[in-house]
Amino acid sequence: MKQISENEYFYIRCLQQIEGIGTSRVIQLIKAFDSAENVFSVSSGELVSLAGFNEILAGRIVRFTKTFSAIADKVKSDYENMLQKGIQVYSFFSEGYPDILRNIYLPPILLYVDGFIDDSPAIGIVGTRTPTGYGKILAERFSRELTLNNITIVSGFARGIDSIAHKTAASNGGKTIAVLGSGIDVIYPAENKPLYEEIRETGAVISEFD
Repeated sequence: MKQISENEYFYIRCLQQIEGIGTSRVIQLIKAFDSAENVFSVSSGELVSLAGFNEILAGRIVRFTKTFSAIADKVKSDYENMLQKGIQVYSFFSEGYPDILRNIYLPPILLYVDGFIDDSPAIGIVGTRTPTGYGKILAERFSRELTLNNITIVSGFARGIDSIAHKTAASNGGKTIAVLGSGIDVIYPAENKPLYEEIRETGAVISEFD
């Protein structure tokens, strides 16, 4: 996958901070004007011509250019810090962005990746945080058999079934991907820190949050 530039990251983050401009509208705007940066140089009339945009939303976008200097240093610092940590940043428009993710109802406009993902077959294994003994056995069995057949295991990094699926895949030499519901470097539960490190070495930890 081709990582986005600091410049494109900056303008996407700007769009994300405008009230009423959610993920679907960010994607719509970039498709319409070829880049996130271009969105901030078009007229209010051009914005209003897009489906779902009114003068209120258009005005918010046009006025947001006045706040660039206030947030530029923080966004630049965030981007550089992630690169220093080895975290890669991709956008919905990046070359190699997973097609299966691109085609869901609300795909993340930005994808933060710690590790490596490819287009190999993958299956999700998720479940309760308080599994029964039988549930643990089944989670291990499914994860092990799929891993031995070169299937990447995807789960949510939570306690219980998720952690069992990740650990079993990793211990059997397979790839596993952890999808976080928090920032990319927020490790929860805390006891999974060694697991986080193991996953990022053989697979990836991903999040739509920085």
